Amino acid sequence: ISRRFCPARVEQFSFCLRRPSMGMAKKGKILRWFGGGCLLVVLVFGLGGLLVGCALEQVFLYFRESRNIDSQLAELRDSYEPCRPTISRGTPNKGTLRCGVILSPHPRIKQLTLAQFGTRETVMALHRAADRLEQLDPGGPPMRVMDLSHEGGGRFRGHASHQSGRDVDLRFIYQGEEQPRRGFRNLPLDRLDGYRSWLLVDSLIKTGRVKVIFIDHEVQEVLYNAAKEAKARNLKRVFQYPRGEKVRAGIIRHWPNHRSHLHIRYRCPRGSKGCRG
Repeated sequence: ISRRFCPARVEQFSFCLRRPSMGMAKKGKILRWFGGGCLLVVLVFGLGGLLVGCALEQVFLYFRESRNIDSQLAELRDSYEPCRPTISRGTPNKGTLRCGVILSPHPRIKQLTLAQFGTRETVMALHRAADRLEQLDPGGPPMRVMDLSHEGGGRFRGHASHQSGRDVDLRFIYQGEEQPRRGFRNLPLDRLDGYRSWLLVDSLIKTGRVKVIFIDHEVQEVLYNAAKEAKARNLKRVFQYPRGEKVRAGIIRHWPNHRSHLHIRYRCPRGSKGCRG
């Protein structure tokens, strides 16, 4: 029903003009309400799925670290077939690893995950750091090594980097005999063993292969004070602290979410043309 079917003389009758227009308005209102409801449902379920995914990720990390992986690492080493040369391609955030070397056992190294592949230079540098740490602190807590890279590098669940065999996550050293089991759990800074954690960082840097170490700015303060008490030299070259966390200076730099562990990035292997970053 429209105006052309309603002559002017009968426009006073509401059934001819007004009911159709009111019906269309009501239909539009219902459609808008329905569309808004659908959008709300999509947003709620999308947010719920994201939260569930994050929770499952944490559960996955917990069980991955809680299980005994020593036997699995032994099996992995037995099945490992070395090849040459080791090639780190691309950047740590978008790269691959060819002929990666698995981190071999060391009396001062405790391996916590199965992602233990890196460039030959990375693995050798970790062993040299462990040797130096034993000299500086005989019989002390081991270097607790978390993730390096997968055997072929590439994308790594839970990490933005660790793709080209040059990134290593290590836990800090805490006071007491019992060390925390979960690597990404933030503990109070007063539990951190500042002196031994500084010896760990210093041992890594003295290998000469470290490009940068990512540590939370507040943790840097603890390590900086411990280094000063130990009368360490060249702290301005080593630490970003006490400068601001946005200042691009020092081997040790601030990076978010690195309060529970330190992240080492090694230099590109010599002669590796496709390696960047």
